[in-house]
Amino acid sequence: MEGWKEKEGPEADELKALADAEDEAREEEMENFEAKYNFRFEEANAATITTYARQVEDSIRRKDNTRKEARERAMDRKKEEKTRK
Repeated sequence: MEGWKEKEGPEADELKALADAEDEAREEEMENFEAKYNFRFEEANAATITTYARQVEDSIRRKDNTRKEARERAMDRKKEEKTRK
């Protein structure tokens, strides 16, 4: 009649081990669910950073040196003005 007391012996140890294994499995299941729930709005592969090359070698884009050329022209003009003075 003392069902509230813990049982002792090999059967009790087996029951405790079985209960612990079930608890661990349940906790792992809950952690997996919680992780999926918490990250349900996150993008896939958000942990990896996508990088791109600065200059693509096979690009169709034309080489644009207009600013460089304009700087060179301005420097040439200034040199000519200095030589005239």
